[in-house]
Amino acid sequence: MSYRFELKLADGDDAGRLETSEGNWQVGDTLIAHGNVHYRVTAVVPVERIAEFVEEPTNGVLEVEPL
Repeated sequence: MSYRFELKLADGDDAGRLETSEGNWQVGDTLIAHGNVHYRVTAVVPVERIAEFVEEPTNGVLEVEPL
């Protein structure tokens, strides 16, 4: 199964998307996004909280900070 997450920086800037087989992200997890960019997850916003604001299918938003 594939999961899609929107990546956002703390200031609200877009950091891209993440498509992964992992659907259970937690604060403190690290990930490697497109372009081999490394991030640490600082907040997880589930799709239930953002569904009315998202046009494309997504599983949630991960707030991230560059490593």
